[in-house]
Amino acid sequence: MDGSLRFRAVTLTLFLVFLTLAAIDPKFCYAISEVHCIQSEQQALLRFKTDLSDPLNRLASWAGDGDCCQWEGVVCNNVTGHVQELNLRSFPPPLLEYFSIEAQYEAAIQSYAQSILGSIPPTPNSNFSSVATLDLSFNSFENSLIPSWVFGYQNLVALNLSANGFQGPIPVGLQNMTSLKHLDLSFNNFNSSIPNWLYSFSHLEFLNLRKNLLQGTISSSIRNLTSAISIDFISNQLDGKVPRSLGNVCNLRELRLSDNKLSQEVSEILEGLLRCVSYGLEVLEMYDAQLSGHLTEELGQFQNLTKLSLEVHLLAAAIASAVVAFLIPGPSLPIAAIVCRLESLIIIPFLVTFSFVNIATSKFSLMLPLHGGCQ
Repeated sequence: MDGSLRFRAVTLTLFLVFLTLAAIDPKFCYAISEVHCIQSEQQALLRFKTDLSDPLNRLASWAGDGDCCQWEGVVCNNVTGHVQELNLRSFPPPLLEYFSIEAQYEAAIQSYAQSILGSIPPTPNSNFSSVATLDLSFNSFENSLIPSWVFGYQNLVALNLSANGFQGPIPVGLQNMTSLKHLDLSFNNFNSSIPNWLYSFSHLEFLNLRKNLLQGTISSSIRNLTSAISIDFISNQLDGKVPRSLGNVCNLRELRLSDNKLSQEVSEILEGLLRCVSYGLEVLEMYDAQLSGHLTEELGQFQNLTKLSLEVHLLAAAIASAVVAFLIPGPSLPIAAIVCRLESLIIIPFLVTFSFVNIATSKFSLMLPLHGGCQ
């Protein structure tokens, strides 16, 4: 028997032995898969806790005699036992599904949110090089700046610092965290422009900068966010035009630009997205972005679009007599045109792929659900 056959025979024998033991005693599988946290990391977490303000005692499970992998907000790697995630957000994640995180709900969110952590240590006391996810969201920290030790976690894949009241420019310390796939800085008070280095995060899939005080234009360098699936710039003070280079971000599925100061025609934005983006885009929100013009036939090429939110109060004609034209792709009717005066819009029975279309003005607001048309 040659070496290769001998190796296969031994492997098969060991596999059969494993199956036999597992059948005799199911606890055998559990015993070899059970992993406890690393003692040095457990001690580091306890030191970290001593520097935190925890008014609600949400970290009561962080005790010296316990397994830190079982502690609130701690997730360990099930093979190595290293701490892999620190989820210290104020809202338990299941509650978030009951909120629509739009600007108008901000007050309600703040009234419900109670802080886990009143303050966060300004200096590092431990370094968890294995941590891939750090979530400190919805804590409304007393600190006005992101503590610098956060920037040392350069292996992070997901960083959520939303709703903490951080101020000033988006810190340059983030620029070395190029492994990030998920970055959420929403609901803070960052008041700079969007830094150019952020556009170089080629692994970034989800970027949320909603509800800040960001100014300036969206750079054409946004084309370098080649992995981006969702981009959310809602409720800032961004101006200028949406760069045509955004049309090269081929994985983009969700684009949210509402509540900004963009000086551009809707048709120009659609034309810029007509490259590979139009084939996969599912959500396009541009409500209250100070856009002008009207929807044109380009919209018919966005055949996977399920949500469109748009304001049309800057149409040249008066609202009472304005004619709105838009195209709705559908499974049986690839391009179904609706062209009518706003006051004549009614529901008609043909199925379209939109979940809804939101067309609003300062004098007129309309939600068009799954079916729509003109009389």
